[in-house]
Amino acid sequence: MTEDDEDATPQDQDNSHLRNEDEFRRRAAEIYSQYAGPLKSQFRWLRPDRFQTQLAEDLKISARIALLCLRCCISVAIGIPLTTLSLPHSLTS
Repeated sequence: MTEDDEDATPQDQDNSHLRNEDEFRRRAAEIYSQYAGPLKSQFRWLRPDRFQTQLAEDLKISARIALLCLRCCISVAIGIPLTTLSLPHSLTS
């Protein structure tokens, strides 16, 4: 890690390599560790009991839909017909 990397905020890094849910989860964990660690004092955090239990499931579904949209955009951009894309099992489970 260079000195420039230490000064960079988590969103400054190139995330163009992220292509699937596992890659996004790993990157989210890296970002969270920065926000919950060295950057923690820069935020006012909400207590977890302020959130309804359904929120986590709703956010997972929304994220999976966003990934599907991203896959569609990438497919169109590189010329793959959308009819060849199937709905990921993870979206329905």
